[in-house]
Amino acid sequence: VISAVIFLSLPILAGFFGSQQLFKVQRQQFAMFNEARRANSELKKEVERRIRLEEELKRQATTDPLTGLFNRRQYEMLFRRERERCRRQGTSICVAMGDLDHFKKLNDQLGHHSGDIALQHVARLFTSQLREGDVVGRFGGEEFIILLPDTDIVEAARVVERLRKTLETSPVPLEGQQWNLTVTFAVSAVLDGEKDIVEILRRVDAGLYQGKRGGRNQLVVV
Repeated sequence: VISAVIFLSLPILAGFFGSQQLFKVQRQQFAMFNEARRANSELKKEVERRIRLEEELKRQATTDPLTGLFNRRQYEMLFRRERERCRRQGTSICVAMGDLDHFKKLNDQLGHHSGDIALQHVARLFTSQLREGDVVGRFGGEEFIILLPDTDIVEAARVVERLRKTLETSPVPLEGQQWNLTVTFAVSAVLDGEKDIVEILRRVDAGLYQGKRGGRNQLVVV
């Protein structure tokens, strides 16, 4: 009888120990799955962090920290790229330079913090008024550069004049008062054979001084 009981119990015991072993393996697999999921989540967060860091480093390397506009290094690179593209497609590209009028007076009366706010205001306004493919950069101080690909000089003058008038009628609040800003512009089409933006900037800079001497708040086409 005892032998029979033992014999009959063997499958039960085997099943019990087998189920325990299977349960142990399943727990180990579940623990490994959770560990893998946690590792994947941490890896995903690290990848996202690195992407954000790379984007921030790229932004810092290509934009002016105050206005968020393209810095000189970036807009010169974009000019070379767009100049070559327009040359291949047989279209024109124009370059404009703008200089805020009496900006030193604003800084002297209201302080450099107000001057910074004014520059940010101008940057937002110019960016909002231009096409997605146009380029707005900060040349330095209160001077701005605008690249207008696929645009002839007649259309470029119309676009830049619109910017001038829009700024003139869009005062910026500073120190509890509405401060009217104006800008003097010069614009020129890039000539055949001109590959370096420095060549064009010399020409528009001369036009800019002509506009300043002529009373400011105007557009000069050169």
